[in-house]
Amino acid sequence: MSPSRGRAGRRRTATVQPLRFEQRLVLNQWLLGLFGVRMFDQLAANLKAPEYEGFDENNVSRFHQNMRLLFERPELPQDVLLAYDANIVRHWRHITERRNHAGPYLYPKYFQYLALLFTEIYLDRYFRDPEALLGHLNEHVEAFNQDGGLLLASGAAPGNAVPAVSRVQPFVQQDLNKLAFWMATGSGKTLLMHINILQYQHYRDLHGARAIDRVILLTPNEGLSNQHLDEFRLSGIEAELFSK
Repeated sequence: MSPSRGRAGRRRTATVQPLRFEQRLVLNQWLLGLFGVRMFDQLAANLKAPEYEGFDENNVSRFHQNMRLLFERPELPQDVLLAYDANIVRHWRHITERRNHAGPYLYPKYFQYLALLFTEIYLDRYFRDPEALLGHLNEHVEAFNQDGGLLLASGAAPGNAVPAVSRVQPFVQQDLNKLAFWMATGSGKTLLMHINILQYQHYRDLHGARAIDRVILLTPNEGLSNQHLDEFRLSGIEAELFSK
């Protein structure tokens, strides 16, 4: 076999590498796109300074004040972002009221605030118009599958379709009921989970949705169950150990 034929054969049999997990998070990409950015760091870059933590005398977060100057988006008008911020501040004060008596005053970090802001956006649209939310997400899925230029770090050239092995299936209505948060160890996921519960209850009540009177938190052992029970008490959220 000649060298040229051997190289051609290798090209024909080369396998297509699937995209990494974080490159296929289309819900995350859709949310970032509402702010006109493609990467989380682009959104967070101007929020990381310590002076942006905390709330002003009107109970408006300094993160919101800074974002108001950075982003003017038709999908997220300023009055809507301010309403989201008011919810986040109110929920944060609820879960930290007892904690702040025992130690330094707790304020959300920039990544915690953005995680809560993403939750506000999603839940608002989920309860207000789930069909529209589904349509917007599937438009993004279609664009994702067709245009490799949406892949920020994949190395794909604009206009190249995503490899078949990495394409995302369209969302169906039931998929909207499932959300996952991907955050680092030690990033305050327990506090955010407590606020997520309050956020869900707020939008459920706001839109008169069917009441959910029980939330089940699964833990790997009894020790962690008791630890979470203590955390719920500190957050002012009623909880008890589950018993069959």
